Amino acid sequence: VLDAGHGGIDPGTSRGSVMEKTVNFNVINRYAEEYFKDSEIKVYYTRTTDTKISLDNRAAFASKVGADLFISFHVNAHSSSSVGGTYVYYSTANNGKTATGLSSSLLATEIGTRLSNAWGTRNRGNATAKFIVVHNNTVPAVLVECGFITNDKDFAKIKDPSYQKKAAKALYEAVEAIFEQYPTGR
Repeated sequence: VLDAGHGGIDPGTSRGSVMEKTVNFNVINRYAEEYFKDSEIKVYYTRTTDTKISLDNRAAFASKVGADLFISFHVNAHSSSSVGGTYVYYSTANNGKTATGLSSSLLATEIGTRLSNAWGTRNRGNATAKFIVVHNNTVPAVLVECGFITNDKDFAKIKDPSYQKKAAKALYEAVEAIFEQYPTGR
């Protein structure tokens, strides 16, 4: 499951005319879809339009569709403009290993490494949090914060379609590598 965070009346963070919900949608539903559509990886999207979906419904969606993993994509913000980089969050309550050996923390590491390398951002590593979409999920689940909209260097990438495409490709490559390392047999 790929989840473009926020949507509809929930814009997420913003800077000028750049809204998080739009960046998230572009990365997941516009660019990542291009990588996944011709692959052997079946993808379900939590939203396909600019709609607000409850956090509980997002978390439950993976179980509903029988997914193997869940990735929620976001843009971060901080009160200090000097803070920048990529974070990937998971919940310790949802970090058990699947039958194939995959865990949320392993998924977080793979995505964080690939995304920070693709964007040239500081890899701030994995962090744990009780965000509903990862904490209440039933499959390995992560919440990706690609960069900080409040940091000038990160913001330049966040608003740039070529970097949005790089983020989508990094997500695709991370998922592809995960399924190679932890095959589901499907």
